[in-house]
Amino acid sequence: MTIVKRYSGFILLILILLSFCLRFWWLDRSPRGLLIDEAHFGYISYSLVETGRDEHGIPWPVIFKGFGDQKLPVQAYLLMPFIKFIGLNSVAVRLPSAIAGSLSVAIIFWLLREFKIQKELALFGALIVALSPWTFILSRFAYEANLAVLFFTLGLIFLHKITAEKSWGWAILSAIFMALTWYTYVAFRPVTLLFSIGFLIFLLIAKQVKWQKAILFLTVFTVLIAPLFHPQIAPAVTARFNQVGILADEGLVMAINQNRTFCTDKLPKVICYGLWNKPFYYGKELLQRFISTYSPQFLFTHGDNQLRYQSVEDFGQFYIILLPLFFLGLVGALFRVETQSTTNNARVFVLLGLLVAPLSGILAGQPQIVRLSPLVPFLILIMVLGLQVFWQFLPKTSWQKIIGAGLVTLFIFSSLPFLVNFYTIHTVKHDEVYQSYLPELFEVLDSYPKQISIYIKPFFSDPIMAYAYYRQIDPDYYQKNVQLGKIEGSGFQHAVGLDNLQVSEEPMVNLGCRAVKANQEAYYVTNEWFQRPPIEYLHRVASENGAVYYAYVYDAVGYATEHPELCLD
Repeated sequence: MTIVKRYSGFILLILILLSFCLRFWWLDRSPRGLLIDEAHFGYISYSLVETGRDEHGIPWPVIFKGFGDQKLPVQAYLLMPFIKFIGLNSVAVRLPSAIAGSLSVAIIFWLLREFKIQKELALFGALIVALSPWTFILSRFAYEANLAVLFFTLGLIFLHKITAEKSWGWAILSAIFMALTWYTYVAFRPVTLLFSIGFLIFLLIAKQVKWQKAILFLTVFTVLIAPLFHPQIAPAVTARFNQVGILADEGLVMAINQNRTFCTDKLPKVICYGLWNKPFYYGKELLQRFISTYSPQFLFTHGDNQLRYQSVEDFGQFYIILLPLFFLGLVGALFRVETQSTTNNARVFVLLGLLVAPLSGILAGQPQIVRLSPLVPFLILIMVLGLQVFWQFLPKTSWQKIIGAGLVTLFIFSSLPFLVNFYTIHTVKHDEVYQSYLPELFEVLDSYPKQISIYIKPFFSDPIMAYAYYRQIDPDYYQKNVQLGKIEGSGFQHAVGLDNLQVSEEPMVNLGCRAVKANQEAYYVTNEWFQRPPIEYLHRVASENGAVYYAYVYDAVGYATEHPELCLD
């Protein structure tokens, strides 16, 4: 028994503590602001703590109306004790996710050991969870997906355990945790269902599980998710997909119609319509997204270049040192490379997971880490299996120790540039996407007399909700006085007013002229610096490093008074 095996429990504890420290360090400073969904969940929980109702005044809902995006309940209710005892702030909002991410270190170790992977390699898998960009960012912010990863991985462990003789309890536990993901993050719904059924079918065909256990799992799972199909709740089950799914992408329809128009100018309609149609286009688009999900660029080199708040520039979701292990694992699983402990169950388990887990993500859009979060346990499993394939070809135990120590050292040193970049560069350079300027902006707006009408151009997400969060508006007061806008075609409905704050798309001159006629005062908040003609601002809010300005406050009435010719109409 090596030293690593002998002290595996202690090493695992160190990794969990390291993971928590990295996720907790500067939790309120890097970045200083919150994403709007984080602030929204924080205020929902704050409202529940203070009034027992959500921000719409609905008592203890199962599904939260939110902005019309139908938020799920686990995150909102889980935040309540943290907000109760810590207060409404970024630490309280993000702490549960940081804890869940740290616990995932141990849960992934457990999953790997479930497949008889030796402790040294399982500890390396735990190290991947502790330090990789994907798992770090998921648990650094208050993403519901991070909680769902924890529940899903536990469900996977218990699902595999039902092959044991005395496994009736494991079947129930697996069903509970799989169902819990349905109440946590919507992307896990098709994944948990398809993976569970697919793996159970494999076990039944292989005669590794009794059909009664499979029925028990499906029965418990069905009973637990049944409330989501209640007539009053059921529309929320598909609402998010209807808003962001591939069928809601009008760009694809426009591309099809455009290609048909050009094609029919020179070829018969039957040919053009046969080549350019929704099944063809959707199939091609989904295949491209699926391939992109497993591309080295997305996973190991560049990450997500579209959503800067989900990916640090020039870093993939995992460090490039893991790329060879990823390919080795795929080769080992696809071509049945025999290793000391790789079973047929493990191969089917991981290959089925790699096939099914990306489905929700690719149906909703291009690859991004939150929607693809069900993929995390399978990617780590395949990389550790790749390490296991490599491990067996090392000639001596001494070589395993040397190369293993070198691999761990190289992995840790690979993580240092990412972590330093995230804390000191990324969250400062991109503080606009984290809305780090909003606390100062709302403090300034709150200092103005209430008789002054303040119009906010919606250059950032949901100004009224952000204001309610940062200024900790009394939830009971908010519920009674908030003004909601019209329900949009997508199903979204945003708050547009509270007291003297109004969200408005109108130009400043229109608002100022109207206020002059009504003999009122009006300020205008925008991200525009009016240089031509020059307009004096009352206040401006700078980035964290002071290099750029994100928001300006202008006196709309003063501007209209100085330029009365603009108000002739």
